[in-house]
Amino acid sequence: MSWFALYQKDLRANNLRLVVNISLLLLFFLSIFFIMFRYNNEFILMSFVPVLMLHVIYLLIGMFDSLSKEWRNHNVNLWLTIPQSGWSLITAKFSAVATHFLISLAVTFLGFYLFIFVFNNQISDPFFIALSIFHTYWYVPAFILILASLQLGAFATVLYFISKTVYKGGWILAVAIGFGAHYVWNVVKNTEIYRAMTEWGALITPADIQATLHQLMLVEADVGVSVDMDGTFYLGYLVSEAVIIVALLIIASWLLDRYVQLYK
Repeated sequence: MSWFALYQKDLRANNLRLVVNISLLLLFFLSIFFIMFRYNNEFILMSFVPVLMLHVIYLLIGMFDSLSKEWRNHNVNLWLTIPQSGWSLITAKFSAVATHFLISLAVTFLGFYLFIFVFNNQISDPFFIALSIFHTYWYVPAFILILASLQLGAFATVLYFISKTVYKGGWILAVAIGFGAHYVWNVVKNTEIYRAMTEWGALITPADIQATLHQLMLVEADVGVSVDMDGTFYLGYLVSEAVIIVALLIIASWLLDRYVQLYK
């Protein structure tokens, strides 16, 4: 079985979750439309923020669910005997869940922009300023959200396989390693070495936001509007997080090849 065949198999296996996901999003859109049409309250559009943020844990939940199905449905013996490496098995499953994640995220973003277009004349100037800044630099929060979800999904995969390498108390070991790794990574991110390696390719700065405000002519230059933004966001941050994702998937595939099959 080829990698692409494995990918298609995992896509089909998770189609029900995607259908439920999109159905809930459509129900959410209808609810927002009704409230905006009935009560003309622009702040209800802020409800899109938690919906977008929920996508951060999409791959975490998706990978736990997809992997647990292999054990829960007693398919693990068949899955692990497929003549493919652990890397192929993991990346095919991970890519399938990530595809559904990107579809859900795209639908949410499209719904958000559709509501902005339909109810544009009902949005006040302060709210429109915030939306304009978001529209100008949409790629920054989008990349952050995508990488955060991918990283949590890869981390969940590693933890799940750690739990399967120990006959008893596997989950306790996985949780302990998870908290420990999170603490160590936060320590590393606060070091000078990490900043020296990642602070390149500025994507957005406070000066950029200030310039955007004036270019959009949403405020007068002599008003003295200031932006409270702490520091610059660099492309190097995103690259470092992407490297961590690949490293986590490599660890997961190594665990699958070397240890998990012993305790399947």
